[in-house]
Amino acid sequence: MECLDLSDNHLYPQGAEAVAVAVAQGAMPGLRRLVLSRNRIYGDGTAALMEALGQGQCPLLSVLDLRGNKIGAKGAASVGGLLTAGTCPRLQELDVGGNYLYAEGVALLASALAQRPQPELRTLDVEDNAMTAEGAFLLSEAMRRGAVVGLECLNLGRNGIGGEGAGVVMAALAEG
Repeated sequence: MECLDLSDNHLYPQGAEAVAVAVAQGAMPGLRRLVLSRNRIYGDGTAALMEALGQGQCPLLSVLDLRGNKIGAKGAASVGGLLTAGTCPRLQELDVGGNYLYAEGVALLASALAQRPQPELRTLDVEDNAMTAEGAFLLSEAMRRGAVVGLECLNLGRNGIGGEGAGVVMAALAEG
């Protein structure tokens, strides 16, 4: 199986844990796209799923869509753990939009990106997470360190970053 889309299915943490068990058991070694958007898997479901993906059973994964799952900082830490583990080296699209990350969760993602750059990552979607200028600053610092050199699309919409946040992101982009 190359694509698993379970979006909008009311999975909650229990459903995410079921997916995690299947991943950990090696049931989907050819998985390239995992779409779990709008399922309210929260931080606990995200943690279980990221732990399973961190075991390296889906090395071809290129798209991970966790949009709208209310994962918060706990989920962001788990996603960051997956990124630093390096077990999904082909990850090209990461969508964590609409997840109540705030600046704290974005800081955790930015730290993970700075620790282990993701050169294959082309799309990073952190829309609608209320990151404010603080989160924009933290993300731009990771960008300055070369964390996402291949990035083609960065969605920061609906985050209240203001002019200051936009300025630091644009400066980081200009630095290449």
